[in-house]
Amino acid sequence: MQEEKGRVLRHELVCVSGEDYDRVVDVPHAIAKEIGDCRINPEINKKENRSEVYAGLNSQTSNPDLWTEEYGYIDVKSPQNITNCCRNANKASKQGACVCLTDHYLDLDDKKIENEIQKSGGVRIIIMTLSSGLPMRS
Repeated sequence: MQEEKGRVLRHELVCVSGEDYDRVVDVPHAIAKEIGDCRINPEINKKENRSEVYAGLNSQTSNPDLWTEEYGYIDVKSPQNITNCCRNANKASKQGACVCLTDHYLDLDDKKIENEIQKSGGVRIIIMTLSSGLPMRS
């Protein structure tokens, strides 16, 4: 059994009953196994507390799901159709995060992934498949 390289950390304000939580939580476990520590971020809607949790983020309103030392902020997206992949990646990039596309709702084969990466114009994309973990692409 492979030893994990990091831990999954959860900010004290994270809502574990949130609608995305079950889908999002798969990603930090894969990151901890392959890369290192990964923090699950809370959703913060008040501007006065944002700088404490989201230091260095380019947005005053977005709530990226995760943070790692290697990738910084990561916004987890589980598109329901392939045409949403590029849009999701660009949205995450504008907020100062990279995107992690998962195959929770859509089969992400290599050809589809490569096509979407080409369309994204250099946005950092992490791909996570539930069956094989985290192949990195960008």
